[in-house]
Amino acid sequence: MTPEKEPKNLPGKDLSFTNMSDAELEDADFEETELEGAFLRGTNLRNADLEAANLRGAHLEGADLTGANLRNADLTEADLRGARIERASTVEGARLDNAKGVPDGVDADSPDDTDDDGDDHIAEPP
Repeated sequence: MTPEKEPKNLPGKDLSFTNMSDAELEDADFEETELEGAFLRGTNLRNADLEAANLRGAHLEGADLTGANLRNADLTEADLRGARIERASTVEGARLDNAKGVPDGVDADSPDDTDDDGDDHIAEPP
């Protein structure tokens, strides 16, 4: 995909197993989107809305999820090695069962965030 042709607003679409590696998808709307098995290696997903998205088995190695909304997203068996997820805006309710490379301190299944300050954000790394 070239930068001028990359999708930005695709809520509810089925993009399962699509290759979007290294794409510029900052601020994209993928709410409730099917992204099962999608290739998102090195993709810029800063501030993307991935609420309730199906990312089961997705390849997110090296992706930038800074500020992304992952509330209630399904990241079961996703590969997050090297991904920047520590500063995602929220992971409350997200499923991370058997996901690879989940940073320490990220506990999405708990309604409480990791820094206990009441803001539902993941604690910044030390």
